[in-house]
Amino acid sequence: MGEATGLDPITVHRLWRAASTDEKDDDSRIANLDLEGLAERHHVLLVTYAGEKNCLAITVFRQLSEIKFDKVWSVDKAPDGLAFAIPHSTAPTPAPRTASSTCECQPRLPTVL
Repeated sequence: MGEATGLDPITVHRLWRAASTDEKDDDSRIANLDLEGLAERHHVLLVTYAGEKNCLAITVFRQLSEIKFDKVWSVDKAPDGLAFAIPHSTAPTPAPRTASSTCECQPRLPTVL
């Protein structure tokens, strides 16, 4: 992921950890790390997924320097309370959101790296 984004792998790892709810028990993986879409605002978008139902967590960081980021915003559920999820395949199309696709997610707190 570091090679694809131009970020140092340690920085990518730190972003992933900052997006985590529990660093010691986290099985999440990076689905997307976008440095371009929000670059005008000096923001970085990180999307991770975890769990049996591939629950998504979307986190936005403000880039303060090449290696320093401030967690601005994070969400893992839509306003209706249903979790974001992707199908078990690697297809980019999200799975239908139903009450049975809810994920057990912990609240995310602001973090400065």
